[in-house]
Amino acid sequence: DPDEIAQIKVPAWDLSAGDKVEVVEGDVHKGLTGEDSWVPAVMAADGCGVVDPASGKSLTVRAVRRPGGFDLTRAAADSPLPQCAETGQAARPNVLMFGDWQVNCARIDAGQERLMAWEQGLPPDE
Repeated sequence: DPDEIAQIKVPAWDLSAGDKVEVVEGDVHKGLTGEDSWVPAVMAADGCGVVDPASGKSLTVRAVRRPGGFDLTRAAADSPLPQCAETGQAARPNVLMFGDWQVNCARIDAGQERLMAWEQGLPPDE
């Protein structure tokens, strides 16, 4: 439901090149824990990437915040989650994962059909 999604509090990414930030380094697919360490970093020239302030080396990070602030890569913890219209439980994203037997394949199939129709409408390569 677009109205429910609009209620999720997502922080504005208003960082610019050279801004001082704190980051949690590591695998972007791993969540945050209470044991994570926030380390100083600087926003890269593109305003999206982050670099080590001493070496200028690009960093792979899981979280970014202004010093002492809140994580700009996550929705606010007090955001209401979208709910399933049938059960009232938190709605799950329609993302196919390994061993996932509850994914809604009808939506994926419909998207695939739209993609194929679009591709067929393209002019032939010359």
